[in-house]
Amino acid sequence: MGEGDKIRFWEDTWAARSPLSSLYPRLFSLTLDQWLTVVEVGVWEYVMWFWRLRLRRDRFQWESTHEEDLIRLISRVKLCREVRILRCG
Repeated sequence: MGEGDKIRFWEDTWAARSPLSSLYPRLFSLTLDQWLTVVEVGVWEYVMWFWRLRLRRDRFQWESTHEEDLIRLISRVKLCREVRILRCG
C-alpha cells in the first residue's frame, strides 16, 4: 500500500474485502474524515503510526465497540513512511 496517500480511507478497498464505509456504516456517518486518504487519517510520531479518527460527536458505548473493531482491523495494515534525503550543494 505504500504511504497510503492515494487510497481513500473509507471508500476504497484496502484493509478488508469491502470498503470500510460499508463494513462500518455508522462510524462512516459520524466521521469528519469521509473523503480523506489513508495517510490523512493518522499521524506519524517518530517511527510509530497512530490512527486518529475524528467524529462529529462522542460515541455511544456500542459505537465504541465498532471503533475498537475498526482500529484492530486497520492496524494490521502497515504503512511505509517515505524518507527523503535532500542533498545540499
